[in-house]
Amino acid sequence: MLRLDPTPATFYLNGTQTELKVDLMADDVTDLLTYEFILTFNPAILEFVNITPGTWLAPVFTLHSEVSPGRIFFAYARLGPPGVNESGKLATLTFHVVGHGITTLAFSDPEHCRYGRFGGGALYDFDCQNGSLNATYDANSIKPVSVLGSVELQGRAGRGGAVMALSTGQFVGQGPYSATSTNAAGNNVSFSNVAMDLYRVTTNTPRYLNIPLSMNKQIALVGASTTIAPLNLIGGNAVWSDNEINTQDLGLVSGEFGKTSFIADADLNNDGAVDIFDLAIVAGNYGRSSAVEYAEWVP
Repeated sequence: MLRLDPTPATFYLNGTQTELKVDLMADDVTDLLTYEFILTFNPAILEFVNITPGTWLAPVFTLHSEVSPGRIFFAYARLGPPGVNESGKLATLTFHVVGHGITTLAFSDPEHCRYGRFGGGALYDFDCQNGSLNATYDANSIKPVSVLGSVELQGRAGRGGAVMALSTGQFVGQGPYSATSTNAAGNNVSFSNVAMDLYRVTTNTPRYLNIPLSMNKQIALVGASTTIAPLNLIGGNAVWSDNEINTQDLGLVSGEFGKTSFIADADLNNDGAVDIFDLAIVAGNYGRSSAVEYAEWVP
């Protein structure tokens, strides 16, 4: 048998520790002198670092070494007889955990999961047992926190409906989290049970200049409760995929002006009509962009 130890493995992300060591074990072998294996895994979660042969088969030399993202292929031979018997550690595999989630560590090619005995001749198949890893966070050390915020919607009487999000956390990999503003006075956006980590704040509110992920508006959550700085979203972005208020927005609003049945995004202030108030918003904010308007905003 060829297996990994430990498996299944759980790795607790904490923002600093990234190294994972897994032993490559052989069981119930007879006169093992050479061996080979191919191991595959999710490169978004694991990055291979190195392999260290164990003392059980020592001294060994490398017959084959091949490393690519998500796949390793190694073959080793003992320098001289005799071979080893029964069970022991062939090597230790070292990885960096670079993402969160569950990955299988699979001996993916039976043709390269074999061993040879002293004297050469036939190769013998291992009973290859795949492993698994769950990269997650420990709730005992990474505490859940609450996050509050205040968002205004320019041109509207109400404050509800603004969509704000926290990206996937940089270190422990939880999230993303999303919240929608209410009409409450003061803080009107609330996130609960957010894992302590470093996040990027974004917005995704129709008809407004939004804050995209690319603006890299970061916030570190380290205490029991954190308040995001107040944010006033700029209206008039009727064609709201480009985060610029330009001729496309002016054209959509003017084209729907006065209609009883109209494209919803032309109703910038969300009052049920496309009228002079909507034209005033888009004309008054013409030429403005997210890159400029939110450049100085720090969450």
